[in-house]
Amino acid sequence: MKREKFLQCRNEIMDVLKKYGAEGSTQTRILASALNEHLNPSGFQVKLLVSGLPASDEGNGKN
Repeated sequence: MKREKFLQCRNEIMDVLKKYGAEGSTQTRILASALNEHLNPSGFQVKLLVSGLPASDEGNGKN
């Protein structure tokens, strides 16, 4: 999938979540649930870890 189509798809998915009032971690739970339903017949499971952003950008040598 080309980047432009990827971003369009992502934006449309987020718009639908907002339309139904999903906010914050609820959006993540909905997406994980949908992915699990899609992957489960193949024997796979989605595991997501959500964490806060770091206070500084140590990876780039910035504080």
